[in-house]
Amino acid sequence: TLREHYRRKRAYYTIHWPASYERNLYRVFSSGTRQSTPSAAQFLRHYRRMELPTWDLPASPCLASRLPHGTVVTIGALRRVEAAEAAVRALGFRELRVRHLGQTGKVEIAPAELGRLADPGLRREVEEAVRAAGYARVTIDPEGYRRGSLNLTVRR
Repeated sequence: TLREHYRRKRAYYTIHWPASYERNLYRVFSSGTRQSTPSAAQFLRHYRRMELPTWDLPASPCLASRLPHGTVVTIGALRRVEAAEAAVRALGFRELRVRHLGQTGKVEIAPAELGRLADPGLRREVEEAVRAAGYARVTIDPEGYRRGSLNLTVRR
């Protein structure tokens, strides 16, 4: 169920609710009462049956999640992140994040796709694409994309 999914997610990332999540989600997924909401698998099966083209796209949370905690969220920063991610996706990468670290765009590519960056030409294209979105500097995370990686520095 979704409740179990979020319980495992909390345990994995050692995130405590409700401080890190929206309070209504906390109520929905932590109440002890049985709800008539479908499990995640049921939801996906229904979504797939509807033949929507986006059923298998990776999750993409709010762009503000690409900014470190305590950073002022501005339209300019969000547009820069959005443009950088779109440009990297246009190069054929499916799951990624561009973390906004001021003038630096930190690119995280899914571990399954990280090997493609061994091609120096493609790596250069990724860096140029992120610079074209407005970042002065570009770094590529050698560990690849990990959900919650921006929170790692907060917990240390």
